[in-house]
Amino acid sequence: MAGRRQHYIPRFLQRGFLAHRQAKGEGERTWLHLRSQKAKLTGIRHVGVEEYFYSRPRKDGVPTLDDVITKVEEIFREDLAYVSGEATGVELDRGRVARLTAHLVLRTAFIRSAFSNAAEQVLDGVIAEVGTREGARSRYGIDDPTQDIGASALVVATVAALTDAGITMPPRLAERVAGYAFRERFDEFFADIEPQITLLQTEMARTLSSIVSDAHKKALAKADQEAWETALARLTWRAHEVDGAVLPDCIAIAQAAGNELTPLILAGLEGLETCIVPIRTDRVLIGTVHEALSVDVTLLNLASAACSDRFFIASKPMDESELAEHIGRRGANAILETVQDALTSLHRIPTTTAIPGTAPPRSRHASESSQFSYTLSAPAFEEPEQFAAFQEIVTVVVRELSRGMPLGSLDGITFASEYGTAIAELDRGDPTLVPDLSEPRSYGRPVAKCVDVVRNGMPKSHLILDAMLALDLISDSETDRSSALHMLVTMLGHVAHDVLYLRPLNESRPSFPNSLISLLHRATAPVPGHYFTARESAFADPSAGARYAELFRDSMAAARAEIEAARLDYRITQDMDALLEVAIGHVRHVMSHAAQWCGHNDGCIDGSDAHDQSMIDVVTSLDLDHWLDLLGNDLRQLYGPSDDFSINRIFALTRHVERLLWTFQIFPWLMDDGRTYVTLPMGNDEAL
Repeated sequence: MAGRRQHYIPRFLQRGFLAHRQAKGEGERTWLHLRSQKAKLTGIRHVGVEEYFYSRPRKDGVPTLDDVITKVEEIFREDLAYVSGEATGVELDRGRVARLTAHLVLRTAFIRSAFSNAAEQVLDGVIAEVGTREGARSRYGIDDPTQDIGASALVVATVAALTDAGITMPPRLAERVAGYAFRERFDEFFADIEPQITLLQTEMARTLSSIVSDAHKKALAKADQEAWETALARLTWRAHEVDGAVLPDCIAIAQAAGNELTPLILAGLEGLETCIVPIRTDRVLIGTVHEALSVDVTLLNLASAACSDRFFIASKPMDESELAEHIGRRGANAILETVQDALTSLHRIPTTTAIPGTAPPRSRHASESSQFSYTLSAPAFEEPEQFAAFQEIVTVVVRELSRGMPLGSLDGITFASEYGTAIAELDRGDPTLVPDLSEPRSYGRPVAKCVDVVRNGMPKSHLILDAMLALDLISDSETDRSSALHMLVTMLGHVAHDVLYLRPLNESRPSFPNSLISLLHRATAPVPGHYFTARESAFADPSAGARYAELFRDSMAAARAEIEAARLDYRITQDMDALLEVAIGHVRHVMSHAAQWCGHNDGCIDGSDAHDQSMIDVVTSLDLDHWLDLLGNDLRQLYGPSDDFSINRIFALTRHVERLLWTFQIFPWLMDDGRTYVTLPMGNDEAL
């Protein structure tokens, strides 16, 4: 169906797993299995679906990815009918099966369900939501930080209410404060805007046709599936009858040489030996390079559940088999299990062992999955076995992560006894690049940094970590191991984030639209990367959220003390630049830790960190709980499936900097002449 909710697991595939013994009129339902929850009979329209999963609407007539997928979907329906109708054991057309499998696995991350509902149903659905809180959120762009709602009727009314209440401030500043407050506390405001709802419904009804039309006009680049189809076509494919197969949300599971079954997207193409695609509860497709396999549906379902990311569906509840408890384990635990294996032959090592500051051994490793090399340096260990175990852990972590992350730009990893010295003395490969030193702070201790370097004219990333983390990786303490592994995975996440997001964005040479954003962007520049890396590394240490909460609390305390001191200095020096330098530096730290906490929570598979109240208690006491929710939502959208990591969204994060500065009674705003003005209650205002 067209609209905000777009299926990434197509319903034409889900129909092969409809629940048994449904009464007439109940609709199409399947048993949805989430980790640590009882199976729930759910309509397939609510399964494998997400708002704007493929694309948002365009106004220039260019077809959206939704349009492209809808147009070609009939081809894959025919392919599914073909593999469903052929006799079992008969060799299937390799090209057709490869095409179908590649589409389901790769394109379902960009696919929505066919337009099976009539335009009237879409219209009825949209109109039904216009008078709801969710409808109002969409109409006023509450969830889109790039929209300027400062001139909307609701914000104008809010500014008027502030004026009536005796709160006086420059109109431009009042619009910014009210506009942000409207987004931050929309649910509270919504109860007071009922007179606007009728007007909103009328306007939506009038403009609905154009809104629906625009929903098909955003274009996204089509993924190249040729390599996947070629690799899958090398396999010999047959259909096998089974009894009660489940459909994982990764669609297909596969096995490469020497490895266990994993999601196909993670197994890669090199050495692919087996691929299994459930297409109905009673039929699976199996491609192999060797002889045909026999199918044990119990083991197949166990592997499918373990390879699932969030859920799987089935034609019957699987509660008694406890399959749901295995969801996500194979992907998240692959690295952790390998670390444990690397430690099995190692003697017990005291956690208090010191690493001598002798010359570090160096070695170079090539990733088996993507064929890249990097240096690995660490001070000498007391026993050769210790270094061997350490080396194996780091190598496996990099190799396994490289299956899903672009780590080819990794220049090297250095575990240094003198952390600060190692950063200062790192050869960055370009004489114009000064040492990228860690910022001094009054809380915490820096232990890891991703530094940009240049090698043979190409941008690379070099990781420098405190040498104690090397010992922690091979420690007997599970807590120490988890913490060190988490830090290593986080730093590798920064390497991937640079390649995936920062470098492409910087290549576009974006410019600041005004002086206010130029000023505030200094506080938001590192924030998206902290969210992304915390989310991607959450599996390594689910308890890390508590550490992020502590860092946030400490950074707020440091900010409050030092910004207040800077305000007192400003009364004497009248140096606004000095005050802003202190304030923005501390706000950068506060936002970074908040982003880490949000990313970690989003990355926890089972939501374990949601029960940690420490962060919630801190932000609530500071009246920043709504701010944290809004920041998390805006960061989450940067890494959505619609390629939302745009310069407009990056710059929109500066509004959160303003919100924190207001907490410290600093109010920057943009005047009509383009200059930034700073209002300081109980102090002197100043134009910059």
